[in-house]
Amino acid sequence: MYRRKQARPSKEIRQKAQSAYDEGIQCILNTQITITKKDGTKQLTAWGQQHSHSNLQPIWAREFEPPSICTSESKKIIELLMEIENPSEQIKKAIIAASEWLSSDEIKIVGKKIIKNSIPGQVLNGRYYDTENLMVDDPNSILWARFYALDSPFDLVTGARKPITGTYPEVNTPIWCDRGCSYVQNYNDLSLERRNGYGYVGNYGKNFASKLNSWFVVL
Repeated sequence: MYRRKQARPSKEIRQKAQSAYDEGIQCILNTQITITKKDGTKQLTAWGQQHSHSNLQPIWAREFEPPSICTSESKKIIELLMEIENPSEQIKKAIIAASEWLSSDEIKIVGKKIIKNSIPGQVLNGRYYDTENLMVDDPNSILWARFYALDSPFDLVTGARKPITGTYPEVNTPIWCDRGCSYVQNYNDLSLERRNGYGYVGNYGKNFASKLNSWFVVL
């Protein structure tokens, strides 16, 4: 089959593309979140699920996606930064800090796993469910929450789509936020529809310490 040759982009287009890419990487570096922990120490962590275009701070998205440090998005950002050849010192610092935060014992949910429990079938928000996700004890399991709490100087209110209910958790601890901008205490307190329909937990930090070590080897 004949395949038409594609012309190589001009030097001008390649330069524009590289410039746009470089600006994107710089934006990533500028949005990395530093928190003040309970003991007063500052820690460079990772990134939010969404950031303001005006001040680059983490902000609300949907009504169950509050300002936070987000493990799922941060994992992908770290992996992107690790692919950069000859990274700058700023990029190296970002990778190391985010990887160490993501693999730290402090944010792990140790001894828990998610199971599916059979229930009578029902339709919630247009979807049929005959099981429900529940967090249960398992001494051999580790989970990571999708969202971890910021500290009080961050704006945790602007952009919320509905009046906020419940209490925002302590810094660097898991956030469980239901529809209606409603904070709850535990994963199992979330509505069945959200537990089944959204990824509040995962293995986002699994093996990240070894990934960081492997990156050091090829650096």
